[in-house]
Amino acid sequence: GRARDGFEDDVNSRSVSPMPESQAPAAPPPQAPPPLPTPSRVGQPPVMPRTVEDTFRAYCGTRPDMDGSSFAKLCKDCHLAEGGGLNSSDPDLIFRKVQPKGQRRIDLQQFMAALQLIASKKGVNVSVINRAVSASMGPVLKCTKADAVRFHDDKSSYTGTHANGGPDTGSMSASAGNAWSASLRAEGGDDDTLPALIRRCTGVGENSGSRSPTRQATTRSDTPEAGKRFRRISSCASPAPRRSSSPIPKTSDELTMVFTDVQGSTSLWEANASAMKQALDLHDMTIRRVAAEHGGYEVTTEGDAFQMRFDTAFDAVAFCLNVQTELMRCNWPIETLAHPDASRSEDNAWNGLRVRMGVHSGKPAMVTQHEMTKRWRYAGPSVAMAKAVEGTCHGGQIVLSHECYQLVHGDLMKLGSPQVVDLGEHELEGQGIADPGSGVHGRAIVRLVQLVPEALAYDYSCEAWTEPGATTSAGGRRFPPVISVRQTLPGFDQSPCGSSITLCFAFTKGAQDLVASAPALGAFSLRILRDCVRRILQETGGYECQEDEGAFMLAFQNMGEAAAFGFMLHRSLKTQPWPAELKARGFAGGLKVAVGALSGGYTSRRPHFSTGRADYFGTIVNRTARIAASANSGQVLMGGEEPLAGLPLPDATCSVQRLGAFSLKGIDSPMVLSELRIPDEDGRFEEFPEPRTKGRVAD
Repeated sequence: GRARDGFEDDVNSRSVSPMPESQAPAAPPPQAPPPLPTPSRVGQPPVMPRTVEDTFRAYCGTRPDMDGSSFAKLCKDCHLAEGGGLNSSDPDLIFRKVQPKGQRRIDLQQFMAALQLIASKKGVNVSVINRAVSASMGPVLKCTKADAVRFHDDKSSYTGTHANGGPDTGSMSASAGNAWSASLRAEGGDDDTLPALIRRCTGVGENSGSRSPTRQATTRSDTPEAGKRFRRISSCASPAPRRSSSPIPKTSDELTMVFTDVQGSTSLWEANASAMKQALDLHDMTIRRVAAEHGGYEVTTEGDAFQMRFDTAFDAVAFCLNVQTELMRCNWPIETLAHPDASRSEDNAWNGLRVRMGVHSGKPAMVTQHEMTKRWRYAGPSVAMAKAVEGTCHGGQIVLSHECYQLVHGDLMKLGSPQVVDLGEHELEGQGIADPGSGVHGRAIVRLVQLVPEALAYDYSCEAWTEPGATTSAGGRRFPPVISVRQTLPGFDQSPCGSSITLCFAFTKGAQDLVASAPALGAFSLRILRDCVRRILQETGGYECQEDEGAFMLAFQNMGEAAAFGFMLHRSLKTQPWPAELKARGFAGGLKVAVGALSGGYTSRRPHFSTGRADYFGTIVNRTARIAASANSGQVLMGGEEPLAGLPLPDATCSVQRLGAFSLKGIDSPMVLSELRIPDEDGRFEEFPEPRTKGRVAD
């Protein structure tokens, strides 16, 4: 279990009895069961579900269970996330609480448990939530109904001579005119119905479900995990295609560049040139078709490498995600699949050519037109950076610069909920790039973010650390470290892990009130605090999971590193250049931080949905937060017996003092708390009041 939001207690899931099954009609002959509620379509009366189960089935579509995006849409359509202590991110958190471990969908019983959690979160009876859900009319599809089509021979609005048949038409006989008029409308159809002839010519209303050769589904593997992933890929909702991009160059706006390349192409050509020729044709056709769907402009190609330009970062990222899933559906030559760089994996996460993709957004320095091809070409540091980002990737990997990711991180649901993995900061090398901070040309420090389509994502929650050497059977795409000159800040894969880690919460007392009363002063002071915390984290080997208005969640490999962090932070905050206005508001020594730390195991560690940073789950999270909340401003508290058992101290002047066992809110068993005693410059120790707990249990 995990307790996090506002550091309040988790709401335990209640067991819900399954809904009674509908009884079949008694009168013969047997009739088919009534159809499931369907989404309302434009121009048709909606079919209203009558029960919570009907609404659940309507949002499941053709599946017997519901995914996270459908649950979030249900909550939005039914107005469950509006007011009453529930915000827009809570439905995602509640869905994670009720979904079974290792799965991405929930059944009806788990859906009912989720409604119980929503009711508890809003502080209302669950019957209120059930009524709101059962009153739903199915998924709300926001579409625009086309205006009625009126043909030129529609005489209903004619006036004058034309209302009485019009003047003589000359050589056209009446029978010929009637034949033409009749051909414009379907037999027995409405006057506003498009005739079949026009539908066939324009393609409007025709069934477009036929697949091109590049979209033929791959053969399903016999393993259960592969079968699940195959179904997920086949039913995966792709980001909606956008308008086509104009070939006219843009010089005043930011553009997004995408560079692609095929892994191991030279080896594939050497192994079987004929098969590689077929595979490359499929690859090129897929790239160009998906680019056209998302408004991409093909700048140039070099062998199997593409350079694409997009007007928006959303279009570029949607293109990359769709290409990866579409390549999985291609009918690759058998000879190509026999090569290690294109083989099909047992979990169905890999199939065919591995294409790496680098993405960066920025304003090009120069736009020119090629003399021969007349294609528009782009140059400058932003274009060179996109190429450098692509150089860090492995086959099948999508890597974005943080500048590009900032433009799309609010649209992850629209992009199909891809998995986000923070890769940390890296020093990249490339011709034409420049570091905006130092101005050094040829090298730059860049924060990188990895995106993986939801259907191909690796399930980090299945990793077990309860026993040394424990393994996981979870499938999905996981990549080696990116290729760079050096890594300057840790990413998700460098976050502390193992059978035991140390979590640490640091709360800045009075920070929220300061930001509310003096926003400019608060923002400036918190910037000083963040810079100080992050500098010390680098020196002590710590990892920042998340931060919000001076409240930090940090992770360390052991308690010794956490103690060193608390010692250095306490000393460093006293020397920061705090504004005089801050001191006049009661912060005499500047901002102070209350620190709480606890060592132990965790239930799971996985990337955060929107930041990609490491997010830990388990009882250790809530217990550590309670310890930090009990600490006084400027105090460092450590939980458990471990701090007293040979803890390496960060300085000879420090000491660890056991304060006793205390009862903490929401925790059944007493918690032993110890204080890291840190002297000031004169060697004196600050005396703090007793920790703010429910009471002392024992010394």
